Amino acid sequence: MNKPFILRLLITTAVIVVAVLLGHALWKHYLYSPWTRDGRVRAEIVQVAPDVSGLVSRVAVIDNQRVRKGDLLFTIDPARFANALEQARANLVAAEANARAAGANINSARVVAGPGERPAAARSGEAAAGETSGGVGRLEAERHAAGRLPRAGKPAALPG
Repeated sequence: MNKPFILRLLITTAVIVVAVLLGHALWKHYLYSPWTRDGRVRAEIVQVAPDVSGLVSRVAVIDNQRVRKGDLLFTIDPARFANALEQARANLVAAEANARAAGANINSARVVAGPGERPAAARSGEAAAGETSGGVGRLEAERHAAGRLPRAGKPAALPG
């Protein structure tokens, strides 16, 4: 192998390596800050999450449509709302029945123990009544929250 051949091979290899490195640098530059003759591209991505969960039954916007505060975005399937509301109502009825039963237990324990006495059954009945009335309060709050949910078929919109 002669010297000029090795020199040409080294120069060619160096030019290829520089071209590859320069191409990679330009590719990364255009990947992270794309532009056109008319302007630069900048993406603004906004996460959208509803206050309630459910299946989206209808989307009221199209791709790249500009939306404003208060615009209708999508409609959530009303079946889950109806089921959640009925479940909350059933839980409330059950908790109220438990509260009445605990109250009856307290009254019967007072009658058996007589005035001035507080048997263990009365104390446990009062504790059960306290727990049940707390459960009723929680269920009433859930029912109130379920009442604030959009009615069946009511569309969800941006807050505003």
